[in-house]
Amino acid sequence: MRLLISHKLFLALLSAITMVVIAALILTRWNFDRGFLDYVNAVEADRIALAGGTLTNIYAESNSWDTLLSNPERWRSIVDTYIGRAARGSAPPGPPPPPGRMRPHRPPPPNRAPEMVQPFDLLDASQQHLIGRHNAAPGSRLWPIEYANNVVGYLRYVPISAVTELSNAAERQFIEQQRSALFVTAGAALLVAGLLALLFGRRLVAPIRSLLAGTEEIASGHLDRQIPVTTHDELGQLAAAFNNMAATLALAQQTQRQWVADIAHELRTPVAILMGELQSVEDGVREWNTTTLASLQAEVERLTGLINDLHEMSLSEAGGIAYMRNTVDLRSILKSSLERHRTRFEQHALTLEANLPATAVELPGDARRLSQLCTNLLENCCRYTDTGGTVRVTLTNSNPLVLTVEDSAPGVPEEDLAHLFDRFFRVERSRNRASGGSGLGLAISKAIVEAHGGHINAAPSPLGGLAIRIELPRHDV
Repeated sequence: MRLLISHKLFLALLSAITMVVIAALILTRWNFDRGFLDYVNAVEADRIALAGGTLTNIYAESNSWDTLLSNPERWRSIVDTYIGRAARGSAPPGPPPPPGRMRPHRPPPPNRAPEMVQPFDLLDASQQHLIGRHNAAPGSRLWPIEYANNVVGYLRYVPISAVTELSNAAERQFIEQQRSALFVTAGAALLVAGLLALLFGRRLVAPIRSLLAGTEEIASGHLDRQIPVTTHDELGQLAAAFNNMAATLALAQQTQRQWVADIAHELRTPVAILMGELQSVEDGVREWNTTTLASLQAEVERLTGLINDLHEMSLSEAGGIAYMRNTVDLRSILKSSLERHRTRFEQHALTLEANLPATAVELPGDARRLSQLCTNLLENCCRYTDTGGTVRVTLTNSNPLVLTVEDSAPGVPEEDLAHLFDRFFRVERSRNRASGGSGLGLAISKAIVEAHGGHINAAPSPLGGLAIRIELPRHDV
């Protein structure tokens, strides 16, 4: 039989409760027996004290034990009065009679010796045996008998040390009743504990079963599965984490589908243009000349650039881009990128304002990836800034260092700023596909910045366009 977790919880709880009940039963029984024995011995000590009082009166009759020793029946009467009747369950005797007077002696029934609860004997002042049992039993105690402030003798008796030594039938019956009640109580406690363990086990396992059902549904492709969070303990936290995981998986699936759809859409345009150009040449609609070849070459370059950007983006998301960290001079890297784009700025009649420190700005990083970052930002300005506009590049030698690239109109609506670093995102009203971009430049730039432990964000530019602000730490991350 395969044990489920509910069965294991039930058995674990029931075993723990059973051990506790058994321990409590043993402890309660031991404590009760000990307490009851203390009570019985205290009662018997009171009887011994009463017997001692009677013996004191007898000793006072002649200032010796001769009167008692010469009349053994008198000793038997004392034994029967304070011990024998107690053993048969009679009420404890009253106070001792006045000196010289004795209670009427009631002899025991025929053929029946009086039951002895605590047999005792009489010793003289030097603890020599006078009357009663001759041999001292183990654990015997002495009760002093005093007369005129002097110890004139001792009653020697043996306290009860175990319930098995009880000879009183009522006391033994009481002990048995209490033990039976303890066992019945323990059995009832185990029954109730078993029911509670079963209920608690099912209650504890219910969230786990919900998690199992949810996991099976997610494995079958239902990523929108959410399970109810009914508690605030670790199981509730686990259920909440499961829901977050399911939502993340659903978002990842949706993003992947969108990613595939965007790639297909981006690749379709240059491929469609190439097919149209080639079909026109084949049908004789267009002549095969230098212009046609240049058009085809431009589309091939566009397609190649898009494929390269897709490759860079996929490597970045998979963590497959290797970063060679060395101490590099960002000022020098940025200055080289500006020189390479000077002709592009002039073609678009863009005014370049470069505010660079006079000294080197060093940081740990990958020179090739940082150069790619600068190229992407400057290329973005060249593509989307209106002719005759302005591009301002500012680098501050601080910690962290700050690189700001600003351009003039057109700007980006506030609601689109948060999406500029998404893959294939374009502001269709101004910075659109007609400008030739793949929509991956800023996404790749963000990946490079974050790989260097920095932050990148977009905001409206004071020049009327877009401002890209980058912060890079000056220490290893």
